[in-house]
Amino acid sequence: HKAEEGSHRAARLLDYMRQPQLMLTALLVGTNLAMVVSTITVASLVDRLRMSPVVADLLSTLIVAPVVLVFAETMPKSVFRIHPNRLTLALLPLVRPFYILFVPITYPISAVGRLLIRVKGGEASAIPFVSSLEEVRVLVDEGVDGGTIEPEEQEMIHGVIDLQTTPAKEIMVPRIHIQAIPDTATRTELAALFEKSGLTRIPVYHETIDRIIGIINAYDLILDDQPEEQNITRLMRDAIHVPDTLKVDDLFKMLKDAKQHVAIVTDEYGGTDGLVTLEDILEEIFGEIQDEYDREEKHIHRIGPHAYVIDALTPVDEVAETLDERMPEYEVETIGGWLTHVAGRIPTQGEVVTEGRFRMTVLDGSPRHVARLRLEVLPPHTDRRWEDQDKPEGS
Repeated sequence: HKAEEGSHRAARLLDYMRQPQLMLTALLVGTNLAMVVSTITVASLVDRLRMSPVVADLLSTLIVAPVVLVFAETMPKSVFRIHPNRLTLALLPLVRPFYILFVPITYPISAVGRLLIRVKGGEASAIPFVSSLEEVRVLVDEGVDGGTIEPEEQEMIHGVIDLQTTPAKEIMVPRIHIQAIPDTATRTELAALFEKSGLTRIPVYHETIDRIIGIINAYDLILDDQPEEQNITRLMRDAIHVPDTLKVDDLFKMLKDAKQHVAIVTDEYGGTDGLVTLEDILEEIFGEIQDEYDREEKHIHRIGPHAYVIDALTPVDEVAETLDERMPEYEVETIGGWLTHVAGRIPTQGEVVTEGRFRMTVLDGSPRHVARLRLEVLPPHTDRRWEDQDKPEGS
């Protein structure tokens, strides 16, 4: 911005930044030259004390090492992290003469570096300042601390970085929650499912949900010019199937290239594990996205001062945040999985399980899963695990 406003110093700094490898080389040459000069200077001063060579070398090291560590490494980096732009512009007139002075050294060194990169098969155009995504994350966090990056921007950048390491399995809609329809269903049944679910895309399966053969878009149904035809398979678009280990970043590129909005996530045995939409991926970056057609669903309903009715698929972190309580951490993602882990099996409807101060009652479910539960936060010093007296008879 300052360069655009006419600042000559900022414009000159931008010129240096266009060739960062030259500036980096000049700074490294200057740092090493300063260390050599300081070592020689201290050594010559110590020699005047007429000490033995061993003691003189030891004393020189004890003097030079802390000074270099504090004034050439730790302190400059700490100060620049707080005011990077201001200090860089302020010190540019001091650095520029040394940059020009070291040109006969920096150009050959940079040329050798570019040659080595070409030999290794890399890009020789520039040497990056950051070598890993974790370094980018650290720089962003420091930017927030320094006030140059807003917390909302930090969350979005972290979201983009996480896409490259997060598997599809972590953001998918689980199999049990997929709204799908068999290929034998009629047009009327399909329209009813669209109306009931509020979704715009519904998977179509053959015989079992493990064999999803296509996706139907609600708009294709609305714009269909053969409304009397009940066969729904003619409205299908191809379904993309991806492994549950595929990174979200690669999945996003795949959906974009295929101009698709939905991917079916499969497990290692080829069965349907879940479903990921383009909206799910974008929400990893921007947070929850609601449009005028979305039906806002509350997964946690407060029914008393310390009592809640919760959808079993609600993430444990979301429950803990809503309750403002710390919950014991287990290798599970949902509150239903948390309850099942505590019980050691799938609890039946009406069964009560207590873990620490959290008493959970199964409201809805089946022999295969818990669908909905009631959670009560008990007073402090309550540490009962099982409420046998509240279990249904015969369980």
